Amino acid sequence: MELDKIIQHDVTKPFPLPDQSIDVVITSPPYWGLRDYGIKSIFGGDPNCKHSFSEYNAKLVHENRQNLDGGTIGNDEFREKLHGFGTAKAGFCSKCGAWQGQLGLEPNPQMFIDHLVTICQEIKRVLKKSGSFYLNLGDTYCGSGRGYGSSPDPKWEKARCDNNKSKPSWRYDGGWRQPKQLMLMPSRVAIA
Repeated sequence: MELDKIIQHDVTKPFPLPDQSIDVVITSPPYWGLRDYGIKSIFGGDPNCKHSFSEYNAKLVHENRQNLDGGTIGNDEFREKLHGFGTAKAGFCSKCGAWQGQLGLEPNPQMFIDHLVTICQEIKRVLKKSGSFYLNLGDTYCGSGRGYGSSPDPKWEKARCDNNKSKPSWRYDGGWRQPKQLMLMPSRVAIA
């Protein structure tokens, strides 16, 4: 392998690199629920499946993380017209359970953490024992969660709800996710 080469790669796909071949990995994944970059990937499931995804709208945890004027006024339709963004599409495969969506826009924080852990395992494989890994991961405030509309897909509803409860986990019921609190995502990823 040549020296001093910068490699950019989609981390949702296997790295085309040999084991223990990289000195440094520096990455800043999307923070959970804050931005829509318009890039979809497929996580989990059967790689040989001819997927059949049921797509549903997944709004950001906070609608104005683009720091645009007027983000907190008006209704969703007004904000979407004003800023040119609305909801991201995501969904589960009805055949194998794979999730298609964007890293950071998973329906719940645990799924986001699981995806980051999978990515970090691949990074560990290619990183030399003497290598360095830098993960820039900021926190997210828990929103009301009301941005995720209802869906007829039971996989989507189950993913949104903690412990198979019948109501979405964002509703205050003494659980760990409450509106206006930090999610502690960097710590949760570190101990995962």
